[in-house]
Amino acid sequence: MTMSRILLVEQNLQLQQQITEILGANGYTVVICKDLATATMLELTEKFNLAILNTDSDPNNIIDSVFKLQQQQPELPVLMLVDYPAIEKAVLATQAGAVDYLVKPFMPEGLLNLIRRHAIHAVAETNTPVVEAKSMRLMLNLACKVAKSSVKVLISGETGSGKKTMARYIHAASMVSDGAFITINCASSHADVLESVLFGYKRKNSSGVVEEFPGKLELSHNGTVVLDEIAELPMALQDKLLTIFRERVIRIADREKVIPLKARIIATTSKDLHQEVRAGNFNEDLYFMLSIFPIKLPSLKDRKEDVIPLAEIFLQKYAVEHNVALAKLTDEAMQYLVKRTWTNNINELKIVLGMAVRIAVNGIITPQDLTSAEFDELSIVTNSATNNTTGAKDLTQNNTAKVRKSHAK
Repeated sequence: MTMSRILLVEQNLQLQQQITEILGANGYTVVICKDLATATMLELTEKFNLAILNTDSDPNNIIDSVFKLQQQQPELPVLMLVDYPAIEKAVLATQAGAVDYLVKPFMPEGLLNLIRRHAIHAVAETNTPVVEAKSMRLMLNLACKVAKSSVKVLISGETGSGKKTMARYIHAASMVSDGAFITINCASSHADVLESVLFGYKRKNSSGVVEEFPGKLELSHNGTVVLDEIAELPMALQDKLLTIFRERVIRIADREKVIPLKARIIATTSKDLHQEVRAGNFNEDLYFMLSIFPIKLPSLKDRKEDVIPLAEIFLQKYAVEHNVALAKLTDEAMQYLVKRTWTNNINELKIVLGMAVRIAVNGIITPQDLTSAEFDELSIVTNSATNNTTGAKDLTQNNTAKVRKSHAK
């Protein structure tokens, strides 16, 4: 596996050295830039698998920092480093497009785990969904048929059922596979921040010069935009998207621009959009426009044939990422996995296996490892993960208003 090239934007020499030593010892190539201006210039000629950015780089406009890093490489994962007192800035950055944040001081393994999880090459290896189950084969056949067209696709299914993997598969098999693959989490952002992420914004910098920050729809060019959990999109933004989809152009009043929309659009949802329309929570016309080609993914409990192949993939990835021997499942452990009802679907399976590998003796996973008391809190962990976006919105609601206000200056 080709190791990642990491762009580190950091002024502190000690932290530069610490991160470089940690990543270098694990086979990563680290390119250091002391400021955002240098980093964005470097991105004109070089590609990176992930960027690490300190919230201190531009503490007053952390959204600007994320936007600047992603202008040349829109799909670039940005990982934030943050001091605990400024954690709300990191949360705001994740709403603007950063993939995650790490609180300083941190343990080396914490940094490595986040890079392994988010670096572009790690995602690219999971383009093809597991389709041993007949129900999934039918869905994959539908995806194959629609991939070569420009038709909008609506992928629905329970949380953790593999919607993002299916979206990435459609992109990889499409005519725009060489373009960017950009995911916008409609559930994670405050409405004002999400509007900036979608459509961009402009503001005056400290020198009085007006800077423009293109949105993800503009930066996608001839690529794919995934509107993840589109049911959570505020109604006002639903109306704007509907107009854009109808006209195939992005009209940005405060930037005085009209930009052709060339991106392939895929929407995902874990809710019943038809029910959301009936409840008055979703624009009916937008629903019909998105649901021209629907793909509904079954839950993991309804695709038992896929459980063991998925488990083997997760065990292989764990071995590679942590540089350890490949763990093996006993026959009894396999039987347990197949019989278990996976409330949180593939996400839960991945968590269970990750925990089991850590406590298994000699790399042999038994049913006892899978049913350990350590998993008593599993439902709390997985359910809280789905509710993190609500907490993030509450945490940064006031701060978001302040930041948005600064954009208008």
